[in-house]
Amino acid sequence: MQADNLSMVAVTGGFKYLFGNDLPIVRDLRNLGLDLTNAATPIKNRIVRRAAGLEGDLPRLARRIV
Repeated sequence: MQADNLSMVAVTGGFKYLFGNDLPIVRDLRNLGLDLTNAATPIKNRIVRRAAGLEGDLPRLARRIV
């Protein structure tokens, strides 16, 4: 559980840096990555499904197992 928390802290910190940074190189790389992901429909769909909790290693409650 602690590893999950540390992973989440790292990811959210990365997002904060990536989307809160106005340096031209960071902005350009961020926009390129978003454009490439948007163009790659299967990858985009997988990311959306994972973010929505529809796939991946889900806790029992999310899998509706009581």
